[in-house]
Amino acid sequence: MKLQWLKDILGDSYTEEQDAKVCAALGERFVARTDFNDKVSKLKEAEAQVTQLNTAVKTRDTQLEELRKAAGDNAELQKQIDTLTQQNKADKASYEKELASIRLTAAVDAELTAAGARNNVAVRAVLADFLKDAKIVDGKVSAKVGDETVTLAAKVDALKKDAATDFLFASAGKGGGKYEGWKPGEGGDGRKPGAEKRQTWDLWGHVVVAMLPAAVLGVLLDDWLDAHLYNYVTVAVTLIAYGVAFVFLERNRSDRATIRRTGDITWRTAVYIGLFQCLSMIPGTSRSGATILGAMLLGLSRSTAAEFSFFLAIPTMLGASFLKVVKFIQDGVGMTGQEAAILLVGCVVAFVVSLMAIRSLMSYVKRHSFAAFGVYRIVLGLVVVLYFLLNRAGA
Repeated sequence: MKLQWLKDILGDSYTEEQDAKVCAALGERFVARTDFNDKVSKLKEAEAQVTQLNTAVKTRDTQLEELRKAAGDNAELQKQIDTLTQQNKADKASYEKELASIRLTAAVDAELTAAGARNNVAVRAVLADFLKDAKIVDGKVSAKVGDETVTLAAKVDALKKDAATDFLFASAGKGGGKYEGWKPGEGGDGRKPGAEKRQTWDLWGHVVVAMLPAAVLGVLLDDWLDAHLYNYVTVAVTLIAYGVAFVFLERNRSDRATIRRTGDITWRTAVYIGLFQCLSMIPGTSRSGATILGAMLLGLSRSTAAEFSFFLAIPTMLGASFLKVVKFIQDGVGMTGQEAAILLVGCVVAFVVSLMAIRSLMSYVKRHSFAAFGVYRIVLGLVVVLYFLLNRAGA
């Protein structure tokens, strides 16, 4: 019995057969609350764009009509108004085409979500040829296929029945899909709290594994790095080298990411990302930049790489700070209670500010390319070289 809570309400009259049918109905006819809220938000954005475009067109029409009346017999002004009128008609046609595209996209997403699509973008890619000439007729998405009008719902049903594409839908031929065993108020999107906890533990397990290479090498090489690599030459070289790498990656990157969720990161991939993080021990290397760059080379999407890099920053920064404090104490430097309290407050504030800065950087990286960041590093590296060369010349 998967829906035990329902049996508790209905009693012995609720059979196993009925339970299976209810699970199937939940999976096929209901939409997860998070999916629903996401689509409602996108639909509101589309409606806002429609309203904005309509208002712009009406305002321009009104202004042109007022100008026409004010122009009177002025032939030159009338000619300019006629030109603007034609331009307005062309813009209006363009707006209407854009509005139709917005409405169609919203309608397609609504139908795919209701059908239980796991990823609307993936399903739209499969149906690209069908959607190319699709229109909204009587509130439903449809398109001409030969001499026949086929609805989006019919195409989706065909995908669900096809063994090659049924995985695209949560409920295709698999009972209640992600709603099987669902209880009211549990998860909100069909997932069980237990599953979410396992995913969280799994994520942090991968983070710890990714942190280990830098932790081991940091302990072994910290003093050597301080003695040999903390100089302007190393900083300038790494600034320029990674800047070039960022620009090259963005210009030659193909959108073929194979890992688009942190939950899909394997243990081996986590170790490899951790090895890339070790590069950040070299002065002038951005920890976030090294891990994101490495993760993208390993097949992670930009947003997933940025997200994992943010989580990885938390234990890494804590570990690096702890190592410095331990070495500070080992060197025999004593502290009063007040000095220790000041140091602790400073560490906490620095940690919080660092997290805020990294989170802001991650948010930027998810939406923009690394090209600008790469150019910035190259310019900064050249400035560092120039500064020290001028200082030497002056000495």
